[in-house]
Amino acid sequence: MPVFSWFPFLLIIIVKTDYSEPILSERHEQTCCSLVSCGTPGANGAPGKDGRDGLKGEKGEPGQGLRGAQGPPGKMGPPGHPGPQGAPGLRGLKGDTGDNPVSLNKLSTLERKIQHLETQLEKINESFLELSVISKKQIQTLQAQVNKNKNILTFSLVKKSGRKLFLTNGVKATFDRVKVLCEQFEAAIATPKNEEENKAIQDLAKGTPAFLGITDKVKEGQFAYMTGERVTFTKWKRNEPNNHGSGEDCVLLDHDGSWNDIACTTSLLVVCELPA
Repeated sequence: MPVFSWFPFLLIIIVKTDYSEPILSERHEQTCCSLVSCGTPGANGAPGKDGRDGLKGEKGEPGQGLRGAQGPPGKMGPPGHPGPQGAPGLRGLKGDTGDNPVSLNKLSTLERKIQHLETQLEKINESFLELSVISKKQIQTLQAQVNKNKNILTFSLVKKSGRKLFLTNGVKATFDRVKVLCEQFEAAIATPKNEEENKAIQDLAKGTPAFLGITDKVKEGQFAYMTGERVTFTKWKRNEPNNHGSGEDCVLLDHDGSWNDIACTTSLLVVCELPA
């Protein structure tokens, strides 16, 4: 076949191909716009939820600024368990012997007497059902004697004169209180009836004024013992008694052993007496 006979046919095919490509492009764009809106960009949506907290960082250095005031203390916690008992301490040195006018033999005798009475009382209590001859009154008498002797030992200073035992615990009190303290162990307020007894009380008091068991409460100017008997021995200071202020009904023994009338409400040294 001659070449020129194919030329018109090829020309037609080339023209048709160039024309169909723009049409396909337009159709493709129309198809895409129908599936996805091809308008202007929309507004941003709302922010999403917060994510989880991250790991805790290391503690920072304390700041350099002023430190705030310290807060109030917290509540006290429960007490802890007691710790184990510690080892015993070293034994202390032996103390000095006290200044006691009464001899050690006298106190030792009194202590032995108390121990003997307590032993007797224990035996009686143990065999009370068997010893029907021992009455309750006898047991009470023994118990009272033990208590009495124990009370005597509470007085740190004791001095004997003749048939009397004078005692003091160094306490000061009014006359009525002294009377009560002495009566607690069947004693009486110290009452000297001669120079020897007066000197014994003076030595025991060591210069501290003490009450004597003598008053003129019943009749002014007539001093008598607590039993009501008239005074048989006196050692008044010069111009005494004078009932100064109309209220001196009691008697004190001064540091020099002399007597003076004084108000019973004054606080003076407690000195009691017991039969030796």
